[in-house]
Amino acid sequence: MLKNIMNTIELIKQIAKEKNCFIDFLIVDKNIIDTIFNGKKPEKIEISQSLNVGIKIVKDNKSFIINSLDLSELEIRKKIDEALIAIDSLIKNDVKHFDVNLGGYNQSQEIILKNENNLDENHKLNEIKDKINEFDENILKNKNIVTCENGFNREHVYYYFGNSLGFKYFYEVFYDYLFSKVVVKDLDNETMEIGYEFDSKNNMSDLLSINEITKKANEKAIKSLNPKKGLSGNFDVVINKNILKELIGYFLELVNGENVRQKNSFLRDSLGLKIFQDGVNIVDLPKYKNGYYNLEYDMQGGKCEDLFLVENGFLKNFTLDVETSLKLNMVNNCRGFRTISSDYKPCNTNIVVENKLKKQNHELDEVLLNIKKGYYINKTMGMGVNLVNGDYSKGACGFYVENGKIIYPVNNITIAGNLKQIFSELEIFDDIIDKKMNIFCGYAIMKNIVIASS
Repeated sequence: MLKNIMNTIELIKQIAKEKNCFIDFLIVDKNIIDTIFNGKKPEKIEISQSLNVGIKIVKDNKSFIINSLDLSELEIRKKIDEALIAIDSLIKNDVKHFDVNLGGYNQSQEIILKNENNLDENHKLNEIKDKINEFDENILKNKNIVTCENGFNREHVYYYFGNSLGFKYFYEVFYDYLFSKVVVKDLDNETMEIGYEFDSKNNMSDLLSINEITKKANEKAIKSLNPKKGLSGNFDVVINKNILKELIGYFLELVNGENVRQKNSFLRDSLGLKIFQDGVNIVDLPKYKNGYYNLEYDMQGGKCEDLFLVENGFLKNFTLDVETSLKLNMVNNCRGFRTISSDYKPCNTNIVVENKLKKQNHELDEVLLNIKKGYYINKTMGMGVNLVNGDYSKGACGFYVENGKIIYPVNNITIAGNLKQIFSELEIFDDIIDKKMNIFCGYAIMKNIVIASS
């Protein structure tokens, strides 16, 4: 496999020279194991591998992207010839392009290769089965539990990228994902709820046990049984780590150079202004320990350094690649990435959200003590966010809270506000950092949020 990839890279360079054009490439080798278990009994085991190449050809200041599952020389040459014909037919430059002489293209960095995972599939599956076989089936004797579905997903992706100027690089994304979905019912009135819990790490040995995950899923479902109608009004709301990640995700879209360039962000004129509370830092760390994306260079050859997006509450940087930095007349901070079939756009690596003014290790119970009368929200639904004006409205469920204690579960409520106000008043707790996916954060409190209960 590796020899085939390296031969394809050399072929692309050779064709670029023959055709007098600039070519950059992305080769993705994706390996996935997906399993579902009923208790310890396997219900689904799927193993898949795919090898894809995406090639961008630039000639006469026009560009075209092709992709293929076939890495043979015949197919690659055919695809590139088709792309060059398409480029000739373009009347104007109506696809993204770039000037290869500007903006951080590294022409000398050689590809850094790691040994391919030489464990055979049976070894991998045995490792997964051992993890699932830790499951204590006595948990299923709980009379409230109707069904319990456990699953494990392993994704290992190798990215090889570079260009015909000589830049070549490699990095890998590896993570294990273990989950449990439990359906419970109230024994008195037969109402039912679903509890879901998961853990994701880039090392299986660091995952919580399947028993811990299942117990958490069961507890979530039990606590959510028999929800009541909540109170409407303006309240402070504790949000869990997943919802804070969602909010930070909207922030990352707002500071994405492409959205700023297209004026699709209400933060486009906010560089240097205070948008979060004192002590809040939001940092993009491409070499973060245990992060999912650890790399030295972006896909355009620029060297990735730590990037403060927010420092002590102030907006310090937008996320930029070659094109957006040129269009915005700013210094490229080398966050240019692409997929097999799409063009470059700014993307983040590992995002760490912290509050330097808060002590460490806040548990949920401690955060709830800040709420005299309000809510703890653990799930939102819907797409009610406008990045241009900041309007925010989501369906939600969770718990009503008084004097720091959960009183009863609620559902069918709507939370609403404006992201500009939400960010400025958001109380972020620098607690036990949740290391799931690529945004690392803790709990937070949204202040004075409109709650409508139906």
